Amino acid sequence: MGAVGAPIGLFLGRLANFINGESGANTSVPWGMSFRPLPGLPRHPSQLYEALLEGLVLFAVLLVLSRRKRPTGS
Repeated sequence: MGAVGAPIGLFLGRLANFINGESGANTSVPWGMSFRPLPGLPRHPSQLYEALLEGLVLFAVLLVLSRRKRPTGS
């Protein structure tokens, strides 16, 4: 049951990575981010992708699974 809260920590950690400018690969897509300490091409905001998938989606899946009735029997 305690594992349900772990994705919240992952989410907050990824947001901190994004705020610190620990960026992803160079990109030319319109949603690429430019971080001031890093000159050059815009970069993918991969920390936000990971925050959504590792944090929010995983939290939702674990929450649903934790609320399911457990089978009883042999």
